[in-house]
Amino acid sequence: ATLQVRIESFVVDNEPRALDGEISLPPGTHRLALSYTAPVLRGGEWVRFRHRLEGLDDDWVAAGGSRLASYDSLPPGRYVFRAAVAGSPGSRDELGASLAFTVQPFFWQTLVFRAGGTLLLVGAGGAATWWHLRRKHHRQLTELERERRQQSDLAHASRVALLGELSASPAHE
Repeated sequence: ATLQVRIESFVVDNEPRALDGEISLPPGTHRLALSYTAPVLRGGEWVRFRHRLEGLDDDWVAAGGSRLASYDSLPPGRYVFRAAVAGSPGSRDELGASLAFTVQPFFWQTLVFRAGGTLLLVGAGGAATWWHLRRKHHRQLTELERERRQQSDLAHASRVALLGELSASPAHE
C-alpha cells in the first residue's frame, strides 16, 4: 500500500499562512515551520518521512517519524518544499507533497540596486581618473609654459649681452 503525504500547515513567524496560491514572504528574517503527515489507519509508528527544501538543501533530509521541518533566516529566493514517505516498511513506493514559496529581497539585495551600485562605483572611478589626468596635464602645461618663458628670458638676455659686446667692441677700437 502507498501513502500520500500532505502538507498540513505553513507557519511564518508564528502566523499560519494559507496553502493555496502563490506564497510570497516579505523581506527580512523569518522563522518558517512546515508540518506534514500521511494518513495511516493503524500502526503509524513505522512511517518514516524525509523532506527537502529545493533552493537550500542539496539532498533529502531524513526526518524519521518527525512531521515538522523548520528553517530560520532564509536568503531571498524561490523555494520548493517537498516531503515524502515510504509506503510500507522496506517499500520504495512513495507519493510526495510540495509547496512553493518566495522570500522577497530587500531593495539593496536586488539586481537593479547591485547593478546601479556597480555602475556608480565604475563612474566614480572613471571621474576620479579623468580629474587626476586633467590635473596632471594642467601641471605639465604649466611646467612647459614656465620652461618656455625661461628660455625666452635666457634668449633675450643672450641678445642683450651680444648687443652690449657689439657696441662695446667699436668703442674699444
